[in-house]
Amino acid sequence: MKITVNKTEFSNVISYVMGACAGRGANAALECIMIKAAGNMIELTTYDNSKGIKATCEAKVEEEGGILVKGERLNTITKNMPSGEFTIATDERNTVSIYSGRTKFEVAGLPYTSFPLLPTLVTDKSFTLSQGQLKKLLSMVMFSFAQTDIKPILTGVLFELEEKLLKICSCDGYRVSLCKEIVPVSEDLSYTFIVPGKTLIELYRLMKDGEEKIKITIAPKHVGFYFNDIMMFSRKLDGSYIDYESTFQKVAATTAIVDLGALSDSVDRSALILDEKVKKGIKVIFSDDSIKINCETANGKINEEVPAKIEGEEVLLGMNQKYLSEALRAAEIAGEEKVVIKIRSNIHGVMILPEDNDNFTYMVLPLRL
Repeated sequence: MKITVNKTEFSNVISYVMGACAGRGANAALECIMIKAAGNMIELTTYDNSKGIKATCEAKVEEEGGILVKGERLNTITKNMPSGEFTIATDERNTVSIYSGRTKFEVAGLPYTSFPLLPTLVTDKSFTLSQGQLKKLLSMVMFSFAQTDIKPILTGVLFELEEKLLKICSCDGYRVSLCKEIVPVSEDLSYTFIVPGKTLIELYRLMKDGEEKIKITIAPKHVGFYFNDIMMFSRKLDGSYIDYESTFQKVAATTAIVDLGALSDSVDRSALILDEKVKKGIKVIFSDDSIKINCETANGKINEEVPAKIEGEEVLLGMNQKYLSEALRAAEIAGEEKVVIKIRSNIHGVMILPEDNDNFTYMVLPLRL
């Protein structure tokens, strides 16, 4: 194989695929980027046994072929090559020469045939929406999938599409995040699948804001995402997701309507006297047409009061500051100016809802004081 590439374009494509390059200690081939050259294009592929990414760019291809190169090494070398174009060439011993002018690297490669066989995504199940739309929805739920595999299914994010209504839900055992939006599919489709949360973090990083499209395909064991000359695929998580609707409190003893920005700012300020060593919640009191936020630690104390329209009983809650703050910030992403907070008791989940629609629902469990 012998190709000449533009440094900027090649570096960009490497940055796209590095998100699925396995770390050290994995199968040697999975630590590599597979480069394949044909015609006037090169294709870069990475795969970590859970997710994979393919991306393409134009190149001057003098000799077609392929090679595997350690991902981190290729990424670092590319960033340090002189500006402009450089050449990548391989020989029969799989030595990879990377050179431009007086700069030349030689690194060991592996035959591309040693790369694992990628899953085949054969399916007629698919739908399309804008990347900006999907990014917005993911940003409203991605913060609350489980980070540990005590319950593996909760490390994923649930997608439900039914009659053009797309619902996306995440849960980590302490909170539930749900958002909904009508998507412009051409027919009434019904799909349910669970995508690992870490896959969606990489997908979010790669997508653009705006109206450019992304096609999502659902195969029996995998889901694929096609956009911007990039193809990303991931295994789906098997199993039944939680019945999230049953976690939502239907009865409220106390209801508050409050300016979202003011409450979010107040909760964020309470973090200034908390730190990693101070494992303490904040007190949130609903009474007398206001929401009071109090917290006292060895670092200091804070008292805040936010005007609100409150109906029902006075209630004192202990809340995880981070969990409450993330739910409120996600509600701001939805574009709401006010939210409705519903409380059944100080031991039931606190519900955060939009005032005039049902585009999202957040539930956060309180702490015992």
